[in-house]
Amino acid sequence: MRLLNINKNIIVLAIVLLSMIICLTAAIASSKEGNSTDFSQVFSNLMESTAKENKELLVGWNDYLIKVVGHSNADHLKVIEEFTKDYAKALKAIDEKYAKDREQDKMNYTSTWLDDVTERFGKEFVCNNITAIMMNMIIAFQRTDAKRYDQDANEIISKESILYLAYESYLNHFMDYYNQLSEKDRKKMNAWKVVAEKYLSITNRSHFAFTHYGRHLNNKMEENAMQKENNELYMYFKKLILPFGSGALQKAIKDKNLFVKKCEMQGLLQPDNN
Repeated sequence: MRLLNINKNIIVLAIVLLSMIICLTAAIASSKEGNSTDFSQVFSNLMESTAKENKELLVGWNDYLIKVVGHSNADHLKVIEEFTKDYAKALKAIDEKYAKDREQDKMNYTSTWLDDVTERFGKEFVCNNITAIMMNMIIAFQRTDAKRYDQDANEIISKESILYLAYESYLNHFMDYYNQLSEKDRKKMNAWKVVAEKYLSITNRSHFAFTHYGRHLNNKMEENAMQKENNELYMYFKKLILPFGSGALQKAIKDKNLFVKKCEMQGLLQPDNN
């Protein structure tokens, strides 16, 4: 039935809209400030567990860094730890902002938006164009969220870039040192090499940028489609200032579902919407 498809479409759109927040929350869980020294800790653990006969290789690594860049291994790890904490702190701050805004959206929610759009376009129109109306509302949420979070996101991406550059500089120096060792010594330092390659593999792009901005292309496609489908409806929501944002989406969906049921009862749904 058409109504089932409407519900499915709106649920999918809701999931898409909130997916960024969910992904970021998961990222925060693995990047808490208290765990932000993971990289430095891994290398420190390797140092402590290195067999006594291999200590000269660590001394050689430290001497190599001082010779090439003028700073010791401990100096590099301390700076990386500071950058990591700075990055984790910024992630935690935006996560808290998301949570606060979601709760505020729920508190600010009012179903008068349905009354307003009905007054503007007529009840029969709303009954038979509820999917387009909800999609336009979601697009409006996306615009609001961009204003809310893009500046914070850009700052996080900047911190992430600095951190990744620190990773790359340090680990590339290590790989250069590793590659000049004898085959026998390379085997002794293999655990270090594995860790270096692991961290180098995650620095080739901004993971936060992918999470935060990854939907922008599809968002723009959806926005253009809605404008093409009904420019008047699109412009209405583009100019509309809602007292709530994406955190209240589930409440809006519930009100939409109740509205559709009333449409059915009053026989206002056209045949292709049944």
